[in-house]
Amino acid sequence: MALPTSKVGVCNLALDLLKEKPISDIDSPTTDVESLCARWYDVARTALIQSRNWNFATKSQAISRGGTPSVSIYVDFYTFPNDYLKLTAIATPRVPLSRRDYRIEDGKILIDNGGSSTLDVWFAFDNSTVANFPPLFTLLLAARLALAITFKITAKPSVIKEVKEFILALEKEALAFNGQERPPTRFESSRIVNIGLFPRTLQQVAGPHEFDFIP
Repeated sequence: MALPTSKVGVCNLALDLLKEKPISDIDSPTTDVESLCARWYDVARTALIQSRNWNFATKSQAISRGGTPSVSIYVDFYTFPNDYLKLTAIATPRVPLSRRDYRIEDGKILIDNGGSSTLDVWFAFDNSTVANFPPLFTLLLAARLALAITFKITAKPSVIKEVKEFILALEKEALAFNGQERPPTRFESSRIVNIGLFPRTLQQVAGPHEFDFIP
């Protein structure tokens, strides 16, 4: 059987888990179940994308400088596009965000970037095209959607327990699959060194210590 290519297809997978009848439309719902799925679908989808760094929902883009923040320790701010959901890297994905000095406020990133007109960023975006969803993402979305709507449809503890167990199993598989598509990156960084501890004794290193932020 072909993979779902529409929101309704994903919702019907969720309803299958709850042993409910399929629906036909959530853009113009006419039944209580269709309205319920319509309310929860996009919330469940965007939350799942934000929960981890899915390859199919990650992209890079040079975003434009918006000016200088009116009140800030940073000299530049850049506005994220409308489909932005979560920042994953700045300038290069080879450097972890923990080594960057920045702040995110109201759809903007505040950073010292030397007044450059653009800033290269990698981010999770609002990919709503069902045909682009990997099968494991689709299954996990359907399971999370089922759990969200089950309290309105059925409150049977056995059904809720089954759905929760299904979600846990899928999350492990999805995490492993996503990691296979994204090769590991070695970061030359140490949490022990960064907090000024001597690794062997775990005692504070004498003298001043500066965090290795990368502008």
